[in-house]
Amino acid sequence: MTNTIIRKAQMSDLPDIVKLAKENNLDRISTASQQKGFLVSNFSMEQYEQCIQQNELFFVIEVAQVVRGFLLAYRKHELDSTSLIYRKIMKHAKDDFTLIKQICIERNSHQHGYGSRLYDYIMLNTEHDIYLAIVLEPINKASINFHFKLGFKQISTFIGEDQKKRGISYWNNPQSVPTYDPSIILQQYEVAMELYKHEDQLNWSKINHLLYVTGGLFAVVSFLSNVISPEDTFFLYFLSVISGVGILASYMFNIAISNGVIYLQRRKQSVVDIEKILVHMGGYKVVSVNYDQLEKHYKRSPTTNVMKMIPKGIGIIWCCVLLVTLMYY
Repeated sequence: MTNTIIRKAQMSDLPDIVKLAKENNLDRISTASQQKGFLVSNFSMEQYEQCIQQNELFFVIEVAQVVRGFLLAYRKHELDSTSLIYRKIMKHAKDDFTLIKQICIERNSHQHGYGSRLYDYIMLNTEHDIYLAIVLEPINKASINFHFKLGFKQISTFIGEDQKKRGISYWNNPQSVPTYDPSIILQQYEVAMELYKHEDQLNWSKINHLLYVTGGLFAVVSFLSNVISPEDTFFLYFLSVISGVGILASYMFNIAISNGVIYLQRRKQSVVDIEKILVHMGGYKVVSVNYDQLEKHYKRSPTTNVMKMIPKGIGIIWCCVLLVTLMYY
């Protein structure tokens, strides 16, 4: 029986690791070959040497004393916190996590299950959720299907420094999942959604009240203009008072609506936080939707900005009315 072992990478493995990486380099193999097996980005020998020295999770699979593949992973504290993939993962990760940076198998050994064995090994030897980025352009269906069978779920996409589209997938480690009572989580989700909707309706009610007040003030001005000549001093005095009341009302409603928007965003965050738990329990995101790199400008809803602009706009109108009135004195 062939002796197969998985062990931590050593400096003596460096030539074999570099050779395997070149065989599976994304930029060096044909388009047809990209549809099979695992693809790795371009790492130099010095980078692999540094990883052997510093990374805790750098393993090779050795068959009959020959290195047939390797797996390079990073723990959370080993990653650059300013990198795009780190920031993408942190939007989803509950706590610490493991990121698989590269997995590489000898090209004529793909049918021997070495990739699965490397994954089984790291899944048994980490207590955190596992994340990875799969190249989507050109699409590698074999890799996507392989990771899907292992239990990985895609949560986001991004454009890498090499301008290639990648999908971030994660594997939910059973060891990292707290014990939740589904009925309690669902009840809290319903309460959070009701509070979110209530806060949204309350903000629109404030805007309706502001419009009623503004409409009432303009109605008074319109009525008075039919009774008293607009050029009369009393009318101008009364109009300046009404303008002051309108400015004050706009200012007060602006404070109320701005604070209401803050509360609304906090309510939404509560819904998103509970939704993350539901995702880890097998659910799907509904409120917190993923956005591609090209859609980032449309990520934030303009509704909250409209809410805050309405009292400001009405206040500006009253300021203009007051300014014109004072010019006639």
